Amino acid sequence: MRIWLEIYQATQNPSLPEYHKDTKQMTEFKTVFHVSDEEKVSSALRGIQNLIEDKKLPNKEIALVANGGAVKKFILEADFLEDVMMKVNQNVSIYACSNSLEAFKINKNQLVKEVSIVPSGVGELTILQNKGYAYIRI
Repeated sequence: MRIWLEIYQATQNPSLPEYHKDTKQMTEFKTVFHVSDEEKVSSALRGIQNLIEDKKLPNKEIALVANGGAVKKFILEADFLEDVMMKVNQNVSIYACSNSLEAFKINKNQLVKEVSIVPSGVGELTILQNKGYAYIRI
């Protein structure tokens, strides 16, 4: 009975920490979005835009790594090419996996020129995470 009383009392007046007060001391925020599904690229771009607009994070480095079917969305004929270009102009680095491009028979000349080709999407994710990037899987 006593333990239940302590639990009850603890939940009645919890002391909550100030919302993310520690972010004020951080000077740089690095995030990598990983997308491998062609149908989820738009969601990744929306997530990136939300992060760009987040005022709590003043200095941001943002990257998107596309592998698998997602690389097909970065060809020149893509229906959301303007959105991709806007992200690049907002200092978002976009990387496409060479292995995936080869698997889908996509020539590098078919891609938006601002998309960088990396030997391996998974390898690039590993490098970025070791450089301190937070990983977000879409």
